[in-house]
Amino acid sequence: MNCIVKSPGSQAVPFFRLMDHLLSDALDHSEQAATLPAPVDVAEDDSHVYVRADLPGFSKDEINVQIDKGVLSIQAQRTQKAEQNAERYFRRERRATTLSRRLAVPHEVTESAVSAAFKDGVLTLTLPKAPRDTPRKVSIN
Repeated sequence: MNCIVKSPGSQAVPFFRLMDHLLSDALDHSEQAATLPAPVDVAEDDSHVYVRADLPGFSKDEINVQIDKGVLSIQAQRTQKAEQNAERYFRRERRATTLSRRLAVPHEVTESAVSAAFKDGVLTLTLPKAPRDTPRKVSIN
């Protein structure tokens, strides 16, 4: 009787190599950048809704934010720049990149008063809630 001993997870290694190979081939041969979802956090306090989006590697000039009828759209796009140098690439994955996200704002907000800040690759949007969505204390007579 033969006994074959396999270490735990040894079958996963060929799978990950295959996936890496397939994905790298797809990336290496694509001419257009895929639009990837931008990861976001949405939070609130009594008077504001806060949206934080990770947009690493982008400058504020490459980011477009719009809000219309309660739908927030964030798009960051970096285009491929033509380089004139003597370098030959073995792998080139940092070409054109687009991150995009559309989401419904959970409360009615004052769209004209939305503010944005961009620091260390994180876009922070502050959306003031419309007055009727702001809780108010009701006095009892």
